[in-house]
Amino acid sequence: MEFAEQYFSNDVIAGLFVVVLVCLMLPVFYLIFYTVKKKIDLVTTALGILGYLLFGYLLSGFLLGAVSGMGGEPMPTALLRSLCVAAAEGGGAFVALYFLRRRADELATPISYPLGYTLIDVFLLRGIVSGVGNLGTAYTVNSVGLEDFMANVAPENQATMLEQLQRLQGLEPYKNYFSAVDCACIFLLFVAMCRILWYAVKQEGSRRVLLLVLGLAFRFAAELPTAFYQLGGTENFILCEAIRYAVTALCVVTAVLLHFRYDEKQRVRDDPVNRRMPR
Repeated sequence: MEFAEQYFSNDVIAGLFVVVLVCLMLPVFYLIFYTVKKKIDLVTTALGILGYLLFGYLLSGFLLGAVSGMGGEPMPTALLRSLCVAAAEGGGAFVALYFLRRRADELATPISYPLGYTLIDVFLLRGIVSGVGNLGTAYTVNSVGLEDFMANVAPENQATMLEQLQRLQGLEPYKNYFSAVDCACIFLLFVAMCRILWYAVKQEGSRRVLLLVLGLAFRFAAELPTAFYQLGGTENFILCEAIRYAVTALCVVTAVLLHFRYDEKQRVRDDPVNRRMPR
């Protein structure tokens, strides 16, 4: 059996590289930026990692597993699936921030918690395990040739490995670039949602309920088009991604507007240049 020397095209390699770059650099830039501003609390960041394991992995996985076993039409199932994700991730973040407020009622809390959460989801799983793994495999296959690469795979694993390589090779290059933007959206959406939920924690009564519902609604709306596409409800991949990007942008803008409204008292103002001027 003969194999082409370059099994993976340059476009596929470039797309995989962009995915890795986005997944690794976004959390790093976020960490550096807020470390300089002295807004990173390492204990809260570690609790964010724990939050991902409890809410993003265990609780979300359990709920999605229950929904998958129910079957049904794409749209109702997508709605239920999106509701489960919003409840697990958004509700879990609200509960975590509510209790973390008792530890440190300051802006570093909603900044540090999503960093820990996304370090697992975006940086480790999507960036290193999936992204670096796929990129390394593609580069190795192109370097030594598919036949030599497969010769080093255990016989019982060759069929699975070949299927994985064919799937990776068959990816349309533009979908890799969409995956990179999608990873950025996952990061930005969770950071912005946590900020909205933090303001919900700090409010009382109807304002708390309104902001809580708003934060959960953004997570729900961002998940819905992806779930609908994955369940076969539509073949319009670009439209589903565009909706996800729009929801993420709207969530970020909302978080920024709430920041200017509720964090006004935390801004640092310099004293007047002329000391005789009234403050």
